[in-house]
Amino acid sequence: MAQTKQEQAAWVKHMLDEHAELRETLAATRTFLENPRPDPGETGFHRWATAMSKQLVELYDGLFRHFREEECCGVFEDLARRYPRASARVERYQKEHE
Repeated sequence: MAQTKQEQAAWVKHMLDEHAELRETLAATRTFLENPRPDPGETGFHRWATAMSKQLVELYDGLFRHFREEECCGVFEDLARRYPRASARVERYQKEHE
């Protein structure tokens, strides 16, 4: 089904917004993991491990939804068809999403 330019622009904006959200979630995860943590058995370790689990689940869920949406919508195939000179880069991105 062909998209209008307006629909296509809205979809691209949606994907770019998702990319920004994923970058923020990844940055928050990195910051969390770079901070000192209590050793197992120390006070606060259970709280830290629970917070880490929540952070990792949030990252996983965001990535999973995003990758699934890109796969289902045929993003990579569409990009390769529209921009044949970029096919190697598109293929690399597609492998990163697998």
